[in-house]
Amino acid sequence: MEAHRLKEFSCLTSAGACFVLSVIYVASLYIWNSPHNRDHPSTIKKRFLSVFIMMFISPLFLYYFSQEHILQKATIWQLLGLRLHGLIPAIIIPMFLTMVLFLGPLSLQGFSGLWKLYAEPMYWLTNVTNLIWLRNHVVAPLSEEFTFRACMLPLLLQCFRPMTAVFVCPLFFGVAHFHHMVERMRNGLDFKRALMISCFQFAYTTLFGAYSAFLFAKT
Repeated sequence: MEAHRLKEFSCLTSAGACFVLSVIYVASLYIWNSPHNRDHPSTIKKRFLSVFIMMFISPLFLYYFSQEHILQKATIWQLLGLRLHGLIPAIIIPMFLTMVLFLGPLSLQGFSGLWKLYAEPMYWLTNVTNLIWLRNHVVAPLSEEFTFRACMLPLLLQCFRPMTAVFVCPLFFGVAHFHHMVERMRNGLDFKRALMISCFQFAYTTLFGAYSAFLFAKT
């Protein structure tokens, strides 16, 4: 009975830590008092700084709330998935599966000639200086996956069953995207429409989050 209570407390602590971390991550985006919208260069640069700082804060949550016996078996780097053992399969298999998942859009881009554009060096040189492109394709995915996957999933795996953790973890990821609802309403959308769009975004980010969590747990 006592062991069962300790396990429940451990699970509540892990889930609570994930919740607090997700709140801090979203709050860090709004800590700046800026009159500009999310696509303004000033706003983007400030949020870049926020998520950069979060990438140092997030591992602290993982280290502090990880159980002692887990930290004795693996280093913090290994818990984050940063290890040489199994690195090649961990890169190739998820990338292959994700390409299969997006086979439709990839085929359409191939038929439309977009793949030729990707082969042009100027395409990449131009985008590297585009703050919106960097945010959407580099900074946001990297910081989100690091915080919501690499730092949260190990916390949940220490007390939940693997498949339970895989489906619980992306809920924090999906709910975190509701902050876009505030920006949509600021841009003129009514509450009902902004809520519908945010609920749809919650659905697909949670589904993709479960897929990403599954790959992380398996590799």
